Amino acid sequence: MRRLAEQTTANEALKLQIAELQDELNEARATNALRSRDDRKSRHLSGVLLCAGLSLFLLLVIHYLFVIKFDINTVFLRVASVVVPMVVASSISSCWRAPMGLHLVVAPLLGIASVMMMAGVVSVIDHVPWLPTTKRDVFEFAEYILSIALAHIAGILTARAISRLLERRHRNASRFKDTAPKAEQAFRGVLKVHELWEAAAPLLATGGALWAGLRAIVRGD
Repeated sequence: MRRLAEQTTANEALKLQIAELQDELNEARATNALRSRDDRKSRHLSGVLLCAGLSLFLLLVIHYLFVIKFDINTVFLRVASVVVPMVVASSISSCWRAPMGLHLVVAPLLGIASVMMMAGVVSVIDHVPWLPTTKRDVFEFAEYILSIALAHIAGILTARAISRLLERRHRNASRFKDTAPKAEQAFRGVLKVHELWEAAAPLLATGGALWAGLRAIVRGD
């Protein structure tokens, strides 16, 4: 009976130690999860800032070359202002993988900073007012800002759509092997509809960016 009591006491102590170790393990897992989440947020923020900074720098260089240096038609500047943010945003994986809410904040700031700095350069060189003075100029500023912001969003949506399309086709390649022909055909039809829906978002954003950037020029304002 004494041995049984001692063994029971030892088992209870062992269970207590196991419970304490389990609590420590759960706490360590929670800490690692928080650190991983913070690291991921930090990478996303760094990627978005890098993307926005690179787009801003390239837009200012293009503006200087097209407008100040070579005095090229403004249409080419507006087209380049759409192409550059799209290419940069879709090229940096840590940028387009970041949450869309972050891009919805950064995109307008990128447009505002780009247009204001371009206007500042023109103001210093040509000795003209920096800020718009007429209602038409205000609308043109707003449209140019919207164009750059939509171009950034279009680049994000394009990269995500292509990535999801490739991942989905790779993931579903094995499913079709064990699927009946009719079910396979129906499933492929659903995938095509979904892919078209995903492709429509970047196309609409790109069209909106081009429309906002070129509308004032096309109508002769």
